[in-house]
Amino acid sequence: EQDLLTDRIEIHYIELKKFIKKNPKMSSKLEQWLWLIVGEEEKVKMASEKNKTIEKVVKDFKKKYPNTIGWRLKKHCAIIDQNLNPNEKVLFAFAAQNNSSHDAIFDTAVLALTTDRLMIAQDRILVGYKLNTITPDLYNDMQVSAGIIWGTVTIDTMKETIIFSNISKKALSEIQINISSFMIEAKKKFYSKTEEQ
Repeated sequence: EQDLLTDRIEIHYIELKKFIKKNPKMSSKLEQWLWLIVGEEEKVKMASEKNKTIEKVVKDFKKKYPNTIGWRLKKHCAIIDQNLNPNEKVLFAFAAQNNSSHDAIFDTAVLALTTDRLMIAQDRILVGYKLNTITPDLYNDMQVSAGIIWGTVTIDTMKETIIFSNISKKALSEIQINISSFMIEAKKKFYSKTEEQ
């Protein structure tokens, strides 16, 4: 039950017996905390997996490949988090410059590979943000190229071409393997569903 006393504070009364009987999913932070309090080991494990944030994934990538240039990661990642569907999970993510020029280093965006699609998010410095999504049916192919210091990833879709630059050369194969293997399987599933209809 919830009673709104004021717009500055909320008080929640929760009966744990009713909560356990209801057996809710892990859709809210409150439910995740309650399962932790109840001590359901499996539910607590599910909550910790669900809460591996996009920001953590991107920061781990940046730590693994420090030569990749990226700024304001928290802001870009928040856009992805806000736009994930309820059951959608992030499988892989990285940050780099969303342009083709190795000179332009203030155009960072985050690319996230989810269970449903590719998402590219960029928080603009002055006003607003930009979010692109690429579903498997719109994905054409990807080109990876390495220079002396950095590499570039070019993703070709039916509607546009997306370029990420200033990526550590060592990261290119990991990016290519993750995106390509997901898209190959996702396209197979998409076309097999289309043929069945």
